[in-house]
Amino acid sequence: MKKRKLLFLPFPSYLEVVITLGVVLILISVLIPQAKGFLEKARALRVAKEIKILEIAINSFYELEGRFPKDVDELFKKGYLLFKPEGYEIVDEGDGVKIVLRKNVNSIYLKPIISGIRKKNGNVFLQTFSS
Repeated sequence: MKKRKLLFLPFPSYLEVVITLGVVLILISVLIPQAKGFLEKARALRVAKEIKILEIAINSFYELEGRFPKDVDELFKKGYLLFKPEGYEIVDEGDGVKIVLRKNVNSIYLKPIISGIRKKNGNVFLQTFSS
């Protein structure tokens, strides 16, 4: 009698290894863009929360002090913020202030979360309060 050659040996053949690696590479190539999108959305959500916190702090500052803060440091030093957010700037425009974001974040993800957010000269900003 002839011995039959088994198709599935305990050790994989070269062809099986190549097919498995091909499938894994295809799955990775599909998942990487989705993971980047999730990371961008997560970053945008964090930035949106920080902007909302800044808005509340600016509003409280204006109601209690009768003027707008000069910068984010002033909000932090006077106790209106519990943390000092990095990458934000408050720009006084006479009758109101503008929060300027100096971080690299895609404004497309921020627009559905925060109405009124704009991008100009590479910076994302939000026109906030008017006196």
